[in-house]
Amino acid sequence: MNEESLVKRLLDEGERFYNLNRYEEALIVYERVIRLDPKNINAYNEKGINLRCLKRYKEALAAHERAIYLAPNDEVANICKICSIGDLWSSSSSRP
Repeated sequence: MNEESLVKRLLDEGERFYNLNRYEEALIVYERVIRLDPKNINAYNEKGINLRCLKRYKEALAAHERAIYLAPNDEVANICKICSIGDLWSSSSSRP
């Protein structure tokens, strides 16, 4: 199996874990994709989405910011970044 088809298979596997609410397992898969393909925007976006599900908002924001760094006009990454900022704000005990 070549690297491109492995990455595709892993992205599909991560999505299956996400759909089963198995977010930690999905994260492991997306981290593996990132190791294989460090410029894979989908992996960073999906990593961030799973981190948000786990309420790990700062890490989610960092994942989406990395996706934006790689592809500044990526709509999903930009929307997810906004959501992550909202999550951080709403979970903060120091809000006004």
